[in-house]
Amino acid sequence: MYTADASFQLIYFAKGSGVIRISGMTGGKALDARVQSGQSLVVPKFFSAAKVADGDGLEYFSVVTSLE
Repeated sequence: MYTADASFQLIYFAKGSGVIRISGMTGGKALDARVQSGQSLVVPKFFSAAKVADGDGLEYFSVVTSLE
């Protein structure tokens, strides 16, 4: 699949820690990593992201860009 749209999701982890799992367009694993407060990452368009908190919780916010 090809798209000329440069949309993406920016995720910033504000508090706590956990795991993020990102799947690509075909369903394959693109990322499986531990995250903690102060970290950020970019998720490309058409990729899905699942965030799983540790026992102390995980607070984050995300911004989704768009050309519109």
